[in-house]
Amino acid sequence: MNGTAITVLIIDDDIAVRKFVTDLLIARGYKVISAVNGIEGLKIIQKEKVDIVVSDLIMPEKEGIETIKEIKSSNPEIKIVAMSGSIYKDTFLKAAKGIGAHEIVHKPFRNDEIIEAIENVYQR
Repeated sequence: MNGTAITVLIIDDDIAVRKFVTDLLIARGYKVISAVNGIEGLKIIQKEKVDIVVSDLIMPEKEGIETIKEIKSSNPEIKIVAMSGSIYKDTFLKAAKGIGAHEIVHKPFRNDEIIEAIENVYQR
């Protein structure tokens, strides 16, 4: 799939993850914006057109579950991919799916796993 005109917002407090996913998506033609936490991510959504959010679940200041709830409440058309590498990731990812995440990804993930999750949500 070509990501032309598809904007993806990456929300993750880990700069290495943000850079890795950003580089991967830009190489596939997506427009990518990034945020360090849910507070910053929600501010970006108010200003920019975002098609897909890829959000970590465990972050300081505003964690992913709360962020996903707010996105689904104010912008239900935005597709969401939740990701987590926490030792409790199965529980957190299940909760994210329950509140509206379209896809979930376990960290660490392979390139094809994150791309497949993003492409799956966009096709819905």
